[in-house]
Amino acid sequence: MNSPTIKPTVGRVVWFYPSQLTGESGFARASDGQPLAAIIARVWSDTCLNLTVLDADGVPHSRTSVLLVQDPDAADRPAGNYCTWMPFQKGQAAKAETAEKTATSKEYRQSTRREQLEYALVSGAASRVADEPSKAGAIANGIMCVLAAMCPSELVASSPAPGANLPPHQQRVVAEKAENDDRVAKLCAFILDNPIFPTLPVKEQGRLQAQAELMGQLSDILGQRITAFSAEVAREAAPATS
Repeated sequence: MNSPTIKPTVGRVVWFYPSQLTGESGFARASDGQPLAAIIARVWSDTCLNLTVLDADGVPHSRTSVLLVQDPDAADRPAGNYCTWMPFQKGQAAKAETAEKTATSKEYRQSTRREQLEYALVSGAASRVADEPSKAGAIANGIMCVLAAMCPSELVASSPAPGANLPPHQQRVVAEKAENDDRVAKLCAFILDNPIFPTLPVKEQGRLQAQAELMGQLSDILGQRITAFSAEVAREAAPATS
């Protein structure tokens, strides 16, 4: 696979290979065929450069109109002067090209209604949390209750109806939790989004926030009971093992 094309710019370092056909007095070549360091002094095009070349003794020499070979093949290199990019530069260019292709190939995903609502609620509550950090837990719980009530289908779309396999007295607990969740969601929506709430007396605001927190704790306890009911039913329904 060909290496990505690197655009030359003044000041960058390249590897210079002197001509195999002619020599120059005072120009020290590397006896083992190693390339020489060169600095780009002028860019004529993406493949034609003026260079300041350091010979094997570190003495600078001028070379004009040097061919830049982007991806030289060892079996088909030019006989005259030419230069190439260093392996490190080619590796970095390949990584950058891969990263760009990966970024552009990712499909755009439209955010869900739940994600949009969550962003709006969190953004709206940020200033309130900053003013009253001690109530951050209650505010966060309120946001979750609102999301659960307004976007329940996006939480666990494939889950069976809660309490479907429970006896009547346990199904009543499931119904109680659903009713309480709905009330909590409405109360939290009032606290977070209703313009009337900030106009209420401070003590009344505190009482409503405390009410929302306690109702949220009630939902948590009811949820724990339902989880225990469901686990018991699942154990009873499981086939006996020998």
